[in-house]
Amino acid sequence: MSSSFSQAFPPAPTSTEQNVGNLQGKVFIVTGAASGVGYELAKLLYRRNAIVYIAARSLEKVDRAIKDIKAMTPSSKGRLVPMIPDLSNFPTIKEAANEFLQKEDRLDVLVHNAGLMTPPASSKGEQDLEMATNCLGPFLLDQLLEPMLTRTASVEPTPDRVRVVWVSSMITASVPDGGVQFDKRGSPKVLKNAMQNYMQTKAGNVFLASEAAKRMHKEGIVSMVG
Repeated sequence: MSSSFSQAFPPAPTSTEQNVGNLQGKVFIVTGAASGVGYELAKLLYRRNAIVYIAARSLEKVDRAIKDIKAMTPSSKGRLVPMIPDLSNFPTIKEAANEFLQKEDRLDVLVHNAGLMTPPASSKGEQDLEMATNCLGPFLLDQLLEPMLTRTASVEPTPDRVRVVWVSSMITASVPDGGVQFDKRGSPKVLKNAMQNYMQTKAGNVFLASEAAKRMHKEGIVSMVG
């Protein structure tokens, strides 16, 4: 009960924007950064002179976000760059990752912030849209960018500065038994309960972050749930 309450009503933060130093030369990718929490994070990082890739599936929304953030922070020495993966469409993820790898020689932090919750029933594709957007797409992006993260960690003098952040949710509420339920083929089930179907993708984020932490730690990369 106390865990659920603290997630719904978190205490005052011990670290804020004021604790963030100069990020000039550091490179960040934030998915779902055209609006909401991702947008606010991108704005904060750019204010601290970082290079920030604004990743979202709509170029129009990304361009608008970049224009607005630049207008609010005209003195920044950073860069804002559009990145257009549709996390439910795997070929677009590979295309976006390859374009990033051609432009940059480092990646300090990858933030898996984008998410989809209870889409219309008519929006079904080959994969469950929520599972694809919230887990499978981010996992693919992670795999494509891991070599760059590893190279960055190898030249970063300060330990634990290269990170992958998986934004989850209140997984103590409405998560099905086992976190993620699988069918006989080993594929995630599409659950009839819409909230449970969404929450199992958020539990999946925790599982992915945990497994990535075990595998990436030896390379100097921190994988964590945000």
